[in-house]
Amino acid sequence: MLTATLDTHDLIKELKQVGFDERQAEAQVHTAKLIADAAINHLKEEAKGQEPATKYELKQLENDLRFEIKQVETSLTTKIDKVQASMQIEIEKNKNSILLWSFSMFITQTSLLLGLFGKVLNFY
Repeated sequence: MLTATLDTHDLIKELKQVGFDERQAEAQVHTAKLIADAAINHLKEEAKGQEPATKYELKQLENDLRFEIKQVETSLTTKIDKVQASMQIEIEKNKNSILLWSFSMFITQTSLLLGLFGKVLNFY
């Protein structure tokens, strides 16, 4: 059963310490008590007719949740593996492109250097 206890005297003292006068503090505490009581009554109404879960029901719920978690884990693992494979293919493509580009730059630079050396040697 839900119950709430408020130490209204302490609350009024605290409110007075921060600047409320006696009437304001009492009104604030009264309002807080009404809100707390209303919330508790609402929860009591929601709980009416509901029976507490048995240990068996809780265990069944736990097993169901474990099964669902395992399914999600398996699904995520499969998706991660697919993404990794796709990324590996892209890495290989980019690696080959970089190697081809580097080799063509090496050939171009070598050709330019040989051309320069040829000009320099012909100059002397």
